[in-house]
Amino acid sequence: MPVESSKVSIPNGSAVEIVGSDNMSQDVAITNASADNSFFIDGSDAVSALTGFPVKAEESITFTLGAGDRVFGIASAAGVSANVLVITAD
Repeated sequence: MPVESSKVSIPNGSAVEIVGSDNMSQDVAITNASADNSFFIDGSDAVSALTGFPVKAEESITFTLGAGDRVFGIASAAGVSANVLVITAD
């Protein structure tokens, strides 16, 4: 089971890919590293503050991502980043 960790800068002007697709399912943990600002996630690069799931400041979320799925994010302000841990099934 490959394990990868990364820190991703989340822009507030356009969506960024936080977790890329894989041909296997992936267990994902995402933590908002910002002390003040939220960001929003979705499976589409058209994610926005209106359509995305909110990840509040210093909040963490875990879930399983299906094969071929991706996660995108967009921030509500500048200077937001996410700590990401991905465990890919064998």
